[in-house]
Amino acid sequence: MSGVFESRRYLVVRFTGFLFGAVLLLCTSEGLNSEGICLLELKQNIRDKFNNLGNWNSSDQTPCGWRGVTCTSNYDPVVLSLNLSTMNLSGTLSPSIGGLVYLTNLDISYNGFTGNIPKEIGNCSRLESLYLSNNQFDGQIPTELGNLSCLRNLNLCNNELSGPLPEELGELSSLVEFVAYTNNLTGPLPHSLGNLKSLSTFRAGQNAISGSIPSEIGGCENLELLGLAQNDLEGDLPKELGMLGNLTDLILWDNKLSGFIPKDLGNCTNLQTLALYKNNLVGEIPVEIGNLKFLKKLYLYRNNLNGTIPREIGNLSLATEIDFSENYLMGEIPTEFSQIKGLHLLYLFQNQLTGVIPNELSTLRNLTKLDLSINCLTGPIPFGFQYLTKMLQLLLFHNSLSGSIPQGLGLYSQLWVVDFSDNYLTGRIPPHICRHSNLILLNLESNKLYGNIPTGVTN
Repeated sequence: MSGVFESRRYLVVRFTGFLFGAVLLLCTSEGLNSEGICLLELKQNIRDKFNNLGNWNSSDQTPCGWRGVTCTSNYDPVVLSLNLSTMNLSGTLSPSIGGLVYLTNLDISYNGFTGNIPKEIGNCSRLESLYLSNNQFDGQIPTELGNLSCLRNLNLCNNELSGPLPEELGELSSLVEFVAYTNNLTGPLPHSLGNLKSLSTFRAGQNAISGSIPSEIGGCENLELLGLAQNDLEGDLPKELGMLGNLTDLILWDNKLSGFIPKDLGNCTNLQTLALYKNNLVGEIPVEIGNLKFLKKLYLYRNNLNGTIPREIGNLSLATEIDFSENYLMGEIPTEFSQIKGLHLLYLFQNQLTGVIPNELSTLRNLTKLDLSINCLTGPIPFGFQYLTKMLQLLLFHNSLSGSIPQGLGLYSQLWVVDFSDNYLTGRIPPHICRHSNLILLNLESNKLYGNIPTGVTN
């Protein structure tokens, strides 16, 4: 009798289990789809202070109407884009993100997300844009990102990421833009970077990246911007940089780079900005620099460069700012600077330059800042400097200049800073030097000046 009872009990339990499974299947088929469930799992890890995700409702059949979610428009829609940028969200990014396998765009930038970047993002193999910038992500960049062969834009800047850039970055064959500045990244640059034939922007400044710039960088044939300032890079600049014919901006300042400036940079004829300052570069400025006809900003200051300034500098007809200060440059100031008609900043201070200040510099009508101080210059201040109407800062101190100060100085320009101290200047202080009442610094000490102090100065 007990055997029959046990048999009936077993059948009831089996039937009840079957009924529960059928009900669950019915609810799932008529309720939220699998991608919606992934998104709700994602939401569980998010702190949403202002309820920006308030319409993420489990009773919906799809998440396609939810804020930040974009789907395809066909009969069976899938999530193509998730944009939660600038929503004051915090918390962590759940591994469930890997369930959105049709995702092409993920943007959670400008929030307060913390923790690691989940390796499951590597499952989103159709991703084209990944923006995780301006959060507080830490840990290492997951190697699984190398699975994203469709990825074109990867932005990780302004986080707290650490460790090296993974060698797997070189597998991102579609990558156009990589941005990871202002993190705590360390270690060398991956040699695999040379595989990125579509890459146009690489920015990883303000980290602690070390080692040398790999010669393989020359393989990035479409690279336009290379930004690695404020790192710990050392060694020579690779001559392979000269293979980057599309390069417009080379930003490598504040590293520990040494050796010569390669003459091969003269092949980068599309360069507009060359910033190599605050390194340990030696040798002469290569004459090939004159090939850079589109160059606008040339910053080589605070290195150990020597030799003379090449006269080919005059070929940089579009340049607006040139700074060679704080080096060991010798010889005379080339008159060819006068060919750069748009020049508004010229800093050559703290070198070992000799000879006179070329009168030809007076033809630079757009010049606003000129600093030739702490050199060995002789002769007079060019008479034409008083007619440079845009001049704001004129610093010539600590040279061996002689003769009188042009008496019209200040009459035609709204000078801010004038420092002619520590020279052998004679004569009177120009009467109109404070005519426009903009002067904040006037230093004429240690000269041989005489006469009265102009009333404009005393006022």
